Amino acid sequence: MADWPLIATGLGIGVAVAAPIGPVNIMCIHRAVRKGFLAGLASGLGAVVADGTFAAVAAFGVTAIAGFVEGHIELVKLVGGAVLVLFGAVVALRRPPLDRSEDEVRDSGLSSLGAAVAAFVMAITNPGLLLGFLGIFGGLGDFARGSSANAALLVAGVMAGSLLWWITLAGGVSHFRRRFKEAWLRAFNLAAGAALGLFGAVVLADATVSPFL
Repeated sequence: MADWPLIATGLGIGVAVAAPIGPVNIMCIHRAVRKGFLAGLASGLGAVVADGTFAAVAAFGVTAIAGFVEGHIELVKLVGGAVLVLFGAVVALRRPPLDRSEDEVRDSGLSSLGAAVAAFVMAITNPGLLLGFLGIFGGLGDFARGSSANAALLVAGVMAGSLLWWITLAGGVSHFRRRFKEAWLRAFNLAAGAALGLFGAVVLADATVSPFL
């Protein structure tokens, strides 16, 4: 019989980790506005895989991976910051299509795969996400690590909660996308690109300064 309290706990953790506004949320919103629900959800799927990976590391106590991230945290930050700055520049310079229905058709499987991979890279190079999972799961104690089955259920719950958030976000944004005018889309591209670039700049600055503190 399924351990519903454990699954519910995982669902709550998944939503709580995915919901705060960050780079992947901005990417998901941007794609949902431009190309619709499935395009936005593709970004979220990359984050779901990253969340599941970190949840598994925390739940199963894979100390080697956690230790590697902690031991190379500056390098991880540099890679993650560079990815965010680059993607922010691409988003800011992108011109909104004159016919968004055509743009949605052009969102091929390759484009969606690229978005999922980009979101995964953004999330997996965020050391704070792993440390957050380690802290949350450490606080749960034996409730999370009583057995491999418990750990697996909790990880599944986390991924389900994360997926639920991305479905809700992409669905909500895509529902109103047709109401956006071209000038608004252009402004949104600039704002989203600037926000991503700012996230990246902060991460790069932290990676550069923290070794000397």
